[in-house]
Amino acid sequence: MERKDYGVGACGKACFGCIHYGEKCLGCFAEMAANPELECAFYHCVEKKKVTHCLQCPEYPCDLHKSVTGQYCPIYVKKIRETK
Repeated sequence: MERKDYGVGACGKACFGCIHYGEKCLGCFAEMAANPELECAFYHCVEKKKVTHCLQCPEYPCDLHKSVTGQYCPIYVKKIRETK
């Protein structure tokens, strides 16, 4: 599925609101394509369901969304926090 990056991640969060977006992080779709070893449950779920992000899913908010904290971002954890 071809995606246009509007600054919204697979989880539905506004990546463009993050201070690292555009500088250290290109957003989850670009980062996941470039770093397939990163694991993001939301990314894999929207791929499977063929929607752009969680907010387009008829099951939103699902158990996955309810089970993670607001700080969930595997790209931030792997690329930014662990390299400080």
